[in-house]
Amino acid sequence: MLIAYATALLTEMGSAASGDSKLFTSPLWFPFFLLWYGLLYGASYKIMKTWELWKIGVCWAILGALIEMFIFRGSFMVSDLLYGLMFVIPFWLSRKIAK
Repeated sequence: MLIAYATALLTEMGSAASGDSKLFTSPLWFPFFLLWYGLLYGASYKIMKTWELWKIGVCWAILGALIEMFIFRGSFMVSDLLYGLMFVIPFWLSRKIAK
């Protein structure tokens, strides 16, 4: 889970630097971050732990775009596809470490 949180934090920081994230503007950003990504990564691991990495990436590229469009801002941006990488990286690293 630490790998997942680190990956999400780096992604959010990159998005904030490009002006695409408003996470850090909230005074409650840290608890929201832990809860939101904890739920997303926890559920993903339960469901996708045996999936091939490319399937995880495609699934989260689609889900990430939908989440951003319907929950956060109502429009699609190419950066929404980063959810795919944001979820593939922790799965890939955890599999490498487990070997």
